[in-house]
Amino acid sequence: MKKLFLLNVILFLSIFLCGQNSINDDAKARISTYLKINPQILNVQVSSLEAKSIVDIIVYSYENFLVIPELPLNNITDANEKSEINLLVKRLENLTNNPPSWQEILSLQLKKKSTPPTPPVYAGDDKAAQYYNTKSSNFNKKSSQAKAVPIEIETSKSEPTPLPDKTKE
Repeated sequence: MKKLFLLNVILFLSIFLCGQNSINDDAKARISTYLKINPQILNVQVSSLEAKSIVDIIVYSYENFLVIPELPLNNITDANEKSEINLLVKRLENLTNNPPSWQEILSLQLKKKSTPPTPPVYAGDDKAAQYYNTKSSNFNKKSSQAKAVPIEIETSKSEPTPLPDKTKE
């Protein structure tokens, strides 16, 4: 009877101690809210399939369960990709250990809402500055020296080839 009681106590304590979560609900809410507002913390520049898979697993597990899995980086040959993944893990560990306060999250949200959206830039910053800033350069949509092409030149003058009639077959 004493052994059964002792076994039950040990079982209860092990379940109790293993069931404790190190992060409380408020910190979880602050971290997940911060990730929704600032998703750039999860951005990593990797190109190999192995590195992308590892990053996807780390990001998925952290977003859903706030757990950073320890995955082996042996299959990744590029040192830059390993350092990128290690930096991601360090950023997530820092976020877990020091979750932002609600005031910091509020100021980040206000800053994000108050800044106007930026247009997408595909040609580089120099080309975008030339195109969008008409005061610093004479190149813009109206003065781009582009000649208009009449519609008659663009359309083809040849007759379309007729399709064979399928009803006669």
